[in-house]
Amino acid sequence: MVEHEPEDPRIQEIIQAENLPPEVVDQVVDEFFKIFKSSYATICIQLSERLLDEALRIGRERINPDDS
Repeated sequence: MVEHEPEDPRIQEIIQAENLPPEVVDQVVDEFFKIFKSSYATICIQLSERLLDEALRIGRERINPDDS
């Protein structure tokens, strides 16, 4: 089951003005949302890896300050 935000009348007006079936619009929005979630997750993982690398580097510098 797909969760939806509360209906915005402006969005409905745009869809009606374009003569698009609401189910088609919903399907396309759902597809784009899935792409967005996937891309967002990838970005979060990459940022987490960079943060971990930086934390490890700082930790090593604190333990062995002469090695830097």
